[in-house]
Amino acid sequence: MTEQYCSLFANPVKTVSIVNVWNHNLEEQFAEIKKIIDHYPIIAMDTEFPGVPFKPHAFQSLKNPQEQMYRMVACNVNRLKVIQIGFAFMNEQGQLPSNRVWQFNFHFDLDTDSYAKASIDLLKSCNIDFELHKKQGIRMCDFGSLLTSSGLVCEERWTWITYHSAYDFSYVIRTMILRNLPMHESEFLQLVKDVFPRTFDVKLLADSCDFDNRIKEAKQGGGLQNLSFMLGVPRYGTQHQAGSDALLTGQTFLALKHCCLQTDEGRNNWIELEEQCVNNVYGLSELSTSQASEEESPPVFL
Repeated sequence: MTEQYCSLFANPVKTVSIVNVWNHNLEEQFAEIKKIIDHYPIIAMDTEFPGVPFKPHAFQSLKNPQEQMYRMVACNVNRLKVIQIGFAFMNEQGQLPSNRVWQFNFHFDLDTDSYAKASIDLLKSCNIDFELHKKQGIRMCDFGSLLTSSGLVCEERWTWITYHSAYDFSYVIRTMILRNLPMHESEFLQLVKDVFPRTFDVKLLADSCDFDNRIKEAKQGGGLQNLSFMLGVPRYGTQHQAGSDALLTGQTFLALKHCCLQTDEGRNNWIELEEQCVNNVYGLSELSTSQASEEESPPVFL
Protein backbone atom coordinates (compact mmCIF):
# COMPACT_ATOMS: atom_id res chain seq x y z
CA MET A 1 0.00 0.00 0.00
CA THR A 2 2.74 2.45 0.88
CA GLU A 3 4.64 1.88 -2.39
CA GLN A 4 1.50 2.53 -4.41
CA TYR A 5 0.68 5.65 -2.45
CA CYS A 6 4.05 7.35 -2.87
CA SER A 7 6.88 6.18 -5.14
CA LEU A 8 9.52 8.77 -4.19
CA PHE A 9 11.29 6.36 -1.82
CA ALA A 10 10.27 3.09 -3.50
CA ASN A 11 13.97 2.21 -3.95
CA PRO A 12 15.63 3.56 -0.81
CA VAL A 13 19.37 3.53 -0.19
CA LYS A 14 20.57 0.59 1.87
CA THR A 15 22.39 2.52 4.56
CA VAL A 16 22.64 6.04 5.93
CA SER A 17 25.56 7.09 8.10
CA ILE A 18 24.64 9.14 11.15
CA VAL A 19 27.69 11.27 11.94
CA ASN A 20 27.91 11.68 15.69
CA VAL A 21 29.41 15.04 16.59
CA TRP A 22 30.96 15.60 20.00
CA ASN A 23 33.11 18.34 21.47
CA HIS A 24 36.33 16.98 19.92
CA ASN A 25 35.09 16.96 16.28
CA LEU A 26 32.64 19.88 16.34
CA GLU A 27 34.72 22.33 14.27
CA GLU A 28 35.75 19.60 11.83
CA GLN A 29 32.14 18.62 11.11
CA PHE A 30 30.94 22.20 10.68
CA ALA A 31 33.72 22.54 8.09
CA GLU A 32 32.34 19.44 6.33
CA ILE A 33 28.84 20.90 6.34
CA LYS A 34 30.09 24.13 4.76
CA LYS A 35 31.50 22.08 1.86
CA ILE A 36 28.19 20.45 0.95
CA ILE A 37 25.49 22.96 1.81
CA ASP A 38 25.27 24.66 -1.60
CA HIS A 39 24.12 21.38 -3.18
CA TYR A 40 21.59 20.42 -0.51
CA PRO A 41 19.28 23.40 0.13
CA ILE A 42 16.68 21.54 2.22
CA ILE A 43 17.63 21.19 5.89
CA ALA A 44 15.52 18.99 8.16
CA MET A 45 15.99 19.47 11.88
CA ASP A 46 15.07 17.67 15.09
CA THR A 47 16.00 18.06 18.74
CA GLU A 48 15.96 15.76 21.73
CA PHE A 49 15.56 17.46 25.08
CA PRO A 50 14.87 16.51 28.72
CA GLY A 51 11.09 16.74 28.67
CA VAL A 52 8.71 19.43 29.90
CA PRO A 53 9.00 19.47 33.71
CA PHE A 54 8.12 23.13 34.34
CA LYS A 55 4.89 25.10 34.12
CA PRO A 56 4.87 28.92 33.93
CA HIS A 57 3.12 31.05 36.55
CA ALA A 58 -0.42 32.20 35.70
CA PHE A 59 -0.39 29.85 32.72
CA GLN A 60 -4.13 29.17 32.75
CA SER A 61 -5.02 32.88 32.89
CA LEU A 62 -3.82 33.40 29.32
CA LYS A 63 -6.80 33.33 26.98
CA ASN A 64 -4.81 33.09 23.74
CA PRO A 65 -3.93 29.39 23.14
CA GLN A 66 -0.87 30.31 21.10
CA GLU A 67 0.44 32.47 23.94
CA GLN A 68 -0.28 29.64 26.40
CA MET A 69 1.73 27.24 24.28
CA TYR A 70 4.59 29.68 23.86
CA ARG A 71 4.82 30.46 27.58
CA MET A 72 5.10 26.73 28.27
CA VAL A 73 7.83 26.35 25.65
CA ALA A 74 9.82 29.39 26.82
CA CYS A 75 9.51 28.49 30.51
CA ASN A 76 11.12 25.11 29.87
CA VAL A 77 13.66 26.00 27.19
CA ASN A 78 14.98 28.88 29.31
CA ARG A 79 15.67 26.50 32.21
CA LEU A 80 16.77 23.32 30.42
CA LYS A 81 19.59 22.14 28.17
CA VAL A 82 19.23 20.50 24.78
CA ILE A 83 20.56 16.93 24.53
CA GLN A 84 20.79 16.38 20.77
CA ILE A 85 20.27 18.39 17.58
CA GLY A 86 20.00 16.59 14.25
CA PHE A 87 20.51 18.12 10.79
CA ALA A 88 19.69 16.26 7.56
CA PHE A 89 20.70 18.08 4.37
CA MET A 90 18.96 16.97 1.18
CA ASN A 91 17.97 17.95 -2.33
CA GLU A 92 14.49 17.81 -3.86
CA GLN A 93 14.89 14.09 -4.57
CA GLY A 94 15.68 13.36 -0.93
CA GLN A 95 19.32 12.56 -1.68
CA LEU A 96 21.88 13.15 1.07
CA PRO A 97 25.55 14.21 0.92
CA SER A 98 27.35 10.84 0.74
CA ASN A 99 24.32 9.37 2.54
CA ARG A 100 25.17 11.23 5.75
CA VAL A 101 23.18 13.08 8.39
CA TRP A 102 24.63 14.93 11.38
CA GLN A 103 23.79 14.39 15.04
CA PHE A 104 25.18 16.90 17.54
CA ASN A 105 25.52 15.56 21.09
CA PHE A 106 25.47 18.16 23.87
CA HIS A 107 26.88 18.24 27.36
CA PHE A 108 24.28 16.99 29.80
CA ASP A 109 24.86 15.92 33.40
CA LEU A 110 22.12 13.92 35.07
CA ASP A 111 23.55 14.87 38.46
CA THR A 112 23.21 18.64 38.00
CA ASP A 113 20.91 19.41 35.04
CA SER A 114 17.11 19.52 35.29
CA TYR A 115 14.93 17.00 33.48
CA ALA A 116 11.70 15.02 33.50
CA LYS A 117 12.48 11.46 34.57
CA ALA A 118 10.12 9.83 32.06
CA SER A 119 11.84 11.65 29.21
CA ILE A 120 15.32 10.59 30.29
CA ASP A 121 14.17 6.99 30.77
CA LEU A 122 12.82 6.95 27.22
CA LEU A 123 16.03 8.41 25.80
CA LYS A 124 18.07 5.83 27.70
CA SER A 125 15.90 3.09 26.18
CA CYS A 126 16.78 4.56 22.76
CA ASN A 127 20.50 4.09 23.45
CA ILE A 128 21.44 7.65 24.35
CA ASP A 129 24.60 7.39 26.46
CA PHE A 130 24.37 10.06 29.14
CA GLU A 131 27.79 9.22 30.56
CA LEU A 132 29.28 10.10 27.16
CA HIS A 133 27.21 13.29 27.03
CA LYS A 134 28.65 14.24 30.42
CA LYS A 135 32.26 13.60 29.37
CA GLN A 136 32.35 14.57 25.69
CA GLY A 137 29.22 16.64 25.07
CA ILE A 138 29.23 19.92 23.14
CA ARG A 139 28.77 23.19 25.00
CA MET A 140 25.71 25.08 23.73
CA CYS A 141 27.73 28.28 23.31
CA ASP A 142 30.33 26.53 21.10
CA PHE A 143 27.65 25.06 18.85
CA GLY A 144 25.79 28.36 18.65
CA SER A 145 28.92 30.30 17.73
CA LEU A 146 29.77 27.94 14.87
CA LEU A 147 26.17 27.78 13.67
CA THR A 148 25.94 31.58 13.61
CA SER A 149 29.01 31.84 11.36
CA SER A 150 28.27 28.76 9.24
CA GLY A 151 26.07 30.37 6.60
CA LEU A 152 23.15 28.13 7.57
CA VAL A 153 21.09 30.78 9.36
CA CYS A 154 19.67 34.16 8.31
CA GLU A 155 19.88 32.90 4.73
CA GLU A 156 16.88 32.75 2.37
CA ARG A 157 18.39 30.10 0.10
CA TRP A 158 17.72 27.29 2.57
CA THR A 159 14.37 25.69 3.42
CA TRP A 160 14.13 24.35 6.98
CA ILE A 161 11.83 21.37 7.64
CA THR A 162 10.58 20.41 11.10
CA TYR A 163 7.76 18.51 12.80
CA HIS A 164 5.90 20.26 15.64
CA SER A 165 8.75 22.70 15.76
CA ALA A 166 8.26 25.14 18.64
CA TYR A 167 10.78 23.36 20.86
CA ASP A 168 13.18 22.66 17.99
CA PHE A 169 13.49 26.30 16.97
CA SER A 170 13.59 27.44 20.58
CA TYR A 171 16.50 25.22 21.58
CA VAL A 172 18.54 25.99 18.47
CA ILE A 173 17.98 29.72 18.84
CA ARG A 174 18.97 29.53 22.51
CA THR A 175 22.38 28.15 21.52
CA MET A 176 22.95 31.30 19.48
CA ILE A 177 21.53 34.04 21.70
CA LEU A 178 22.56 32.49 25.07
CA ARG A 179 19.84 34.37 26.90
CA ASN A 180 16.17 33.85 27.65
CA LEU A 181 13.73 33.66 24.76
CA PRO A 182 11.54 36.71 24.06
CA MET A 183 8.69 37.23 26.50
CA HIS A 184 5.89 37.20 23.92
CA GLU A 185 4.97 34.73 21.21
CA SER A 186 4.84 37.39 18.47
CA GLU A 187 8.41 38.46 19.24
CA PHE A 188 9.56 34.85 19.17
CA LEU A 189 7.94 34.19 15.80
CA GLN A 190 9.66 37.23 14.35
CA LEU A 191 12.97 35.97 15.72
CA VAL A 192 12.39 32.56 14.13
CA LYS A 193 11.67 34.21 10.79
CA ASP A 194 14.82 36.34 11.04
CA VAL A 195 17.03 33.35 11.81
CA PHE A 196 15.23 30.82 9.59
CA PRO A 197 13.65 32.88 6.76
CA ARG A 198 11.88 29.92 5.07
CA THR A 199 10.42 27.07 7.12
CA PHE A 200 7.76 24.37 6.89
CA ASP A 201 6.30 22.37 9.78
CA VAL A 202 5.26 18.93 8.50
CA LYS A 203 2.66 18.51 11.24
CA LEU A 204 0.97 21.74 10.17
CA LEU A 205 1.12 20.72 6.49
CA ALA A 206 -0.44 17.34 7.24
CA ASP A 207 -3.21 18.92 9.32
CA SER A 208 -3.99 21.37 6.53
CA CYS A 209 -3.88 18.84 3.67
CA ASP A 210 -7.50 18.74 2.52
CA PHE A 211 -7.33 16.74 -0.69
CA ASP A 212 -6.66 13.34 0.94
CA ASN A 213 -8.06 12.40 4.34
CA ARG A 214 -5.59 9.50 4.63
CA ILE A 215 -2.84 12.00 5.34
CA LYS A 216 -4.71 13.60 8.23
CA GLU A 217 -5.77 10.21 9.59
CA ALA A 218 -2.21 8.88 9.47
CA LYS A 219 -0.85 11.90 11.34
CA GLN A 220 -3.58 11.70 13.98
CA GLY A 221 -3.09 7.95 14.38
CA GLY A 222 0.56 8.09 15.34
CA GLY A 223 2.27 11.32 14.48
CA LEU A 224 5.36 11.46 12.30
CA GLN A 225 6.08 7.73 12.49
CA ASN A 226 2.64 6.74 11.21
CA LEU A 227 2.58 9.47 8.56
CA SER A 228 5.99 8.46 7.23
CA PHE A 229 4.96 4.79 7.10
CA MET A 230 1.81 5.62 5.14
CA LEU A 231 3.90 7.64 2.66
CA GLY A 232 6.42 4.83 2.24
CA VAL A 233 9.33 6.64 3.89
CA PRO A 234 11.86 4.29 5.53
CA ARG A 235 13.49 5.01 8.87
CA TYR A 236 17.24 4.88 9.26
CA GLY A 237 18.67 4.71 12.75
CA THR A 238 16.89 4.79 16.09
CA GLN A 239 13.65 6.62 16.86
CA HIS A 240 14.03 9.44 19.42
CA GLN A 241 17.56 10.12 18.30
CA ALA A 242 17.86 13.49 16.59
CA GLY A 243 19.74 12.42 13.45
CA SER A 244 17.27 9.67 12.60
CA ASP A 245 14.23 11.82 13.39
CA ALA A 246 15.58 14.77 11.37
CA LEU A 247 16.04 12.56 8.31
CA LEU A 248 12.58 11.02 8.67
CA THR A 249 11.08 14.50 8.99
CA GLY A 250 12.76 15.81 5.84
CA GLN A 251 11.98 12.80 3.68
CA THR A 252 8.37 12.73 4.91
CA PHE A 253 8.04 16.35 3.81
CA LEU A 254 9.36 15.49 0.34
CA ALA A 255 7.13 12.40 0.07
CA LEU A 256 4.08 14.44 1.07
CA LYS A 257 4.94 17.05 -1.55
CA HIS A 258 5.56 14.38 -4.19
CA CYS A 259 2.19 12.74 -3.53
CA CYS A 260 0.35 16.05 -3.70
CA LEU A 261 1.92 16.88 -7.06
CA GLN A 262 0.65 13.69 -8.73
CA THR A 263 -2.84 15.10 -9.48
CA ASP A 264 -4.25 18.45 -10.53
CA GLU A 265 -6.24 18.70 -7.30
CA GLY A 266 -3.19 17.80 -5.28
CA ARG A 267 -1.01 20.34 -7.10
CA ASN A 268 -3.50 23.10 -6.42
CA ASN A 269 -3.76 22.02 -2.80
CA TRP A 270 0.04 22.01 -2.40
CA ILE A 271 0.36 25.54 -3.77
CA GLU A 272 -2.23 26.70 -1.24
CA LEU A 273 -0.54 24.72 1.54
CA GLU A 274 2.83 26.33 0.88
CA GLU A 275 1.32 29.80 0.93
CA GLN A 276 -0.61 29.10 4.15
CA CYS A 277 2.02 27.19 6.08
CA VAL A 278 5.33 28.80 5.17
CA ASN A 279 7.01 30.29 8.27
CA ASN A 280 4.25 29.04 10.59
CA VAL A 281 5.02 26.98 13.69
CA TYR A 282 2.56 24.29 14.79
CA GLY A 283 0.84 25.34 18.02
CA LEU A 284 1.92 28.96 17.61
CA SER A 285 0.04 29.49 14.37
CA GLU A 286 -3.60 30.46 14.00
CA LEU A 287 -3.82 27.62 11.47
CA SER A 288 -3.19 25.09 14.25
CA THR A 289 -4.90 26.78 17.19
CA SER A 290 -7.80 24.32 17.38
CA GLN A 291 -5.56 21.25 17.26
CA ALA A 292 -3.04 22.61 19.73
CA SER A 293 -5.65 23.74 22.25
CA GLU A 294 -7.15 20.25 22.32
CA GLU A 295 -3.92 18.72 23.60
CA GLU A 296 -3.93 18.17 27.36
CA SER A 297 -0.23 18.99 27.70
CA PRO A 298 2.76 19.63 25.45
CA PRO A 299 4.27 16.43 24.06
CA VAL A 300 7.49 15.20 25.61
CA PHE A 301 9.08 14.28 22.26
CA LEU A 302 8.29 16.06 19.01
